[in-house]
Amino acid sequence: MLKRILPGLGAAALFALSHLSAAHAEVAGGNERAHPPMAHAIHVLEDAIAHMEASPDDFGGHRERAIGASRKAIQQLRDALFVRDGDGDREHRHHRR
Repeated sequence: MLKRILPGLGAAALFALSHLSAAHAEVAGGNERAHPPMAHAIHVLEDAIAHMEASPDDFGGHRERAIGASRKAIQQLRDALFVRDGDGDREHRHHRR
């Protein structure tokens, strides 16, 4: 069983690392210093997503919805961090996922 799980965990770990690096670069370009709890929340949610995706557990049938909700929360946090002086526009629209 371990032989079946390890390749998936390795791929998930690589994905998570690349995703976290890209997310950190995105957040760092915005208002991370002014709102560190929001930037931290993005990183924690991304870690949780990586954990759920790598896990063989479906968390009582909630995994897919939890991943989707976490991604939506991340996007909302990014939107909030990248709003320019209250004008409603995002600085980096091309980063939207």
